[in-house]
Amino acid sequence: MSNARYKLVIPKLQAQIRNLEREVEILKQAHVGRWPFAGKIEFFAFRKRCELHIDKDGAIDCPDKHWILEKAHEEYGEHIVLELGPGRSTEKLKCLTVGLNVSADSLCDIYIDLEYGLSFLPDNSITKIHSNQFLEHLQNLISHMNECWRVLMPGGSVEACVPHRDSPWAVADPTHKRTFVPESFRYFCIDKHTGEPFVDAFSDYGIKCAFLLEQCRSRPRVDIQVVLRKP
Repeated sequence: MSNARYKLVIPKLQAQIRNLEREVEILKQAHVGRWPFAGKIEFFAFRKRCELHIDKDGAIDCPDKHWILEKAHEEYGEHIVLELGPGRSTEKLKCLTVGLNVSADSLCDIYIDLEYGLSFLPDNSITKIHSNQFLEHLQNLISHMNECWRVLMPGGSVEACVPHRDSPWAVADPTHKRTFVPESFRYFCIDKHTGEPFVDAFSDYGIKCAFLLEQCRSRPRVDIQVVLRKP
């Protein structure tokens, strides 16, 4: 190849490399629950229009989070149970419910895209977080589990049911982002005897939570039910 052609090709390659580097950085930021843009995201809580604020570093905050918690206490008492993605059974629940939209999750207290985390709640404010057939729909499970850890009070728990990897429904649903085996939840837990992470070799994953795995019930070809507790 002649020098003239090199001069034409090299800048194009350099531009492609820079674009790839930017895409990698975006993926890294999303992986640990940070967003590569600044701005505002609107959502609804107790029929009020609220906002998430995303700063230039990708950190998310909600100016209304203390008001939302006060409303939750007014509605549901001192100990708040958070139900994520309740579907169409919301009217049967007596807890703080969070859904994506009215068609998917009817009559929820809060409507928000949970890929943005639980930024609408203060630290150490929730007694229990429950979900049934919800976690498999999330793109960023690590960020979500870190957020659960942040908003739970000490002694609080995460109770979740997900499809087992061997279930046909685990892979049949086109909206599912991941599959689960019983070992999947150990990544977010510590050994109750030693206090050491179950998977210390993967500490660079951005996992901040250190739950105790209190229960893991596996029904192959059906589901996995877990209880994780914040010490």
